[in-house]
Amino acid sequence: IRQLLTFSRGQRGTPRPLQLQPLVEELAHFLAPMLPKTVAFEVSPPTIEASVMADPVQLEQVLMNLCINARDAVDGHGRIRVGIEPAPPGEAVCASCRDSLDPRGHVALVVADDGPGIAPETLERMFEPFFSTKPVGKGSGMGLATVHGIVHEHGGHILIDTAPGCGTRFRVLLPMLPWAG
Repeated sequence: IRQLLTFSRGQRGTPRPLQLQPLVEELAHFLAPMLPKTVAFEVSPPTIEASVMADPVQLEQVLMNLCINARDAVDGHGRIRVGIEPAPPGEAVCASCRDSLDPRGHVALVVADDGPGIAPETLERMFEPFFSTKPVGKGSGMGLATVHGIVHEHGGHILIDTAPGCGTRFRVLLPMLPWAG
């Protein structure tokens, strides 16, 4: 219900400076016990220290939706990895809005799984509201539409690396705050 309301109302969060690693670790602590023992859940050590201007509840919702989809993709047996990485160098194309972007100045929140990958025809539609590949009663089709809305509201974009049989890696690019260390 919260996802439908967030999407339909275009609800804006309350952004504040936020360190990403504590957010990822807190979510992992909450999420890991909810996964089957046959699914390995890993938090990668950060390869970059990064802060962003974001609503923590909304970013948790993004990560939770992506992790739930990863759990469903591995179908009870596999590995899910969550972490923070530098944004990739060079031009990229957002998987949800299809805009070209220069990811410099961004950081990537990553959710990766070793599931079967995403079919090309699904990639074309997966951010549409109410689109789902899950059986009736197993999903609303709002998870990725909500992810799209929240990420773009925060000035970010989404990159997806996937291939049939090779798993999927979502990289949520968010603008980094200047480092004040």
